[in-house]
Amino acid sequence: MQAGDIDVFDGFAAPAIPTVTGAASLTPREGVIAELVARGATNKQAAQILSVSPKTVEFHLSKVFRKLGVASRSQLAWLIARAHRDRSDGSVESARANMSHGGMS
Repeated sequence: MQAGDIDVFDGFAAPAIPTVTGAASLTPREGVIAELVARGATNKQAAQILSVSPKTVEFHLSKVFRKLGVASRSQLAWLIARAHRDRSDGSVESARANMSHGGMS
């Protein structure tokens, strides 16, 4: 470890934990569900495609919303469509930044 790799909390040192955000933080299952929903699938349709229950899709979708910082299916669809268009840098994060700066109403 090097200097700067340790955070101090109440006098105790703990290694700094890198945080993963945005699309990189999605599990493979969350990514598939995000793509399906972004393409217009309902929870029931996504569940049928993936052979899981609609509640399982709902669970994963709530995690996707939280991780990507979106509040609706339409925001998710816009974010994923924008990320596909922005493949030159390949990041949902750049699309997310665009959304927060007025790219979507």
